Amino acid sequence: MTMQFDFSGKVALITGGNSGIGRACALLFASAGAEVVITARRVEQGEAVVNDILSRGGKAHFISADMQQLDSIPGLIENIVQTAGRIDFAVNNAGMLGPVNTAFEDYSLASFNQVMTVNVKAVFVCMQVQLKHMAAQASGSIINVSSIAGLKAGRASCAYTASKHALVGLTRAAAKEYASQGVRVNAICPGLISTPMTVDAKYYNGKPVSQAIPVGRMGQVEEVAAAVGYLCADQSAFVTGVALPLDGGLTV
Repeated sequence: MTMQFDFSGKVALITGGNSGIGRACALLFASAGAEVVITARRVEQGEAVVNDILSRGGKAHFISADMQQLDSIPGLIENIVQTAGRIDFAVNNAGMLGPVNTAFEDYSLASFNQVMTVNVKAVFVCMQVQLKHMAAQASGSIINVSSIAGLKAGRASCAYTASKHALVGLTRAAAKEYASQGVRVNAICPGLISTPMTVDAKYYNGKPVSQAIPVGRMGQVEEVAAAVGYLCADQSAFVTGVALPLDGGLTV
């Protein structure tokens, strides 16, 4: 990864950077020379990631943040920009699944609102501040972490599916509006990725993982982070507005 990317002198913000995909992205950016700012609710986990980066000679900071508190997000990001001096990359990774295996007619409005707040509204507010600063410096790359549920319907998870589709829409709208200002906005759409929550998964949609996923296995968080790195690197300067499936062929 360090051979592929050089982010020296750059600043990367990663929401939900305390574990899984977010942690892998933080490690990649730091290993490539970027100063990394991680936000998450779980302080102990977030600080552990920062300490890991620091122990490897990287630069990293942790800020506790709850993406459900929409009013606090603009000030949070403004403070990060003022402290770091700029923002070059933003990975809007924080999100929630919400109730699963719940029939559409039984899904509560409270649960629907909570999922949409974290997965859509919080990202929208984050992007407003991120885009403002990136446009002012005429450069920057935003990566929104959607899901294959943003490309096709998930089973018995209506709010999650709706929220991830909405995130793809936000990505495309911003990409078109800010392309002429030097800012790129893309989304990644991971499928079944091996994280602490899924590492023991044996089945997907009722089929063994080895049969359900065309490549015959789950994805690794490092593979997702590598795609994020590419979408932030100069090599992808002509890429904006995409919703990139990282799913081993599930959506083929």
